[in-house]
Amino acid sequence: MRVLIISLPRTGSNSLMNQYSKKYNLNSYGEPFNHFNKQINEDWKTNDNVVVKTMLFQIPKEVISDKEYWIEISKRFDEVILLSRKDLFDCAKSHSFMVDMQGKYDPGKPYIWKETPHLNESFEFLKDEHKKLEEVSKLLKIPITYYEDVFDINSKQRLRKNNKHTI
Repeated sequence: MRVLIISLPRTGSNSLMNQYSKKYNLNSYGEPFNHFNKQINEDWKTNDNVVVKTMLFQIPKEVISDKEYWIEISKRFDEVILLSRKDLFDCAKSHSFMVDMQGKYDPGKPYIWKETPHLNESFEFLKDEHKKLEEVSKLLKIPITYYEDVFDINSKQRLRKNNKHTI
């Protein structure tokens, strides 16, 4: 089984990738085109039991169009999940906090949100990325999955438990 998760930042994509990895015994590859990732492992290209999680904007340096690239790559996977958030402003709060607090907190741990200088920039960036994801969704004929549906804090079936984020 080959699963591809294409997401916006701060949408629970790591948690979703880890759940797929555990449930289906898949090797997980997080953000193989993140240029800050010094240990890029390309085994995901040939391994038949993988879940690959990436951000829509993370593409190989030589690629010009992220939408076209992901449409082409998606053909190599059995399942493709497009992940976003319904509340992009809350997503921007989390994203700007992560960017502005880089190295000062663990993004996988609970935190208390405080306004950061790049909130509006994050919001504009995420709105643009979500529009691109909607275009990819239409082209692939795959619906977008939303954080709020997967990680419903009130659901007994939610993937993330004890969510203490205050955003």
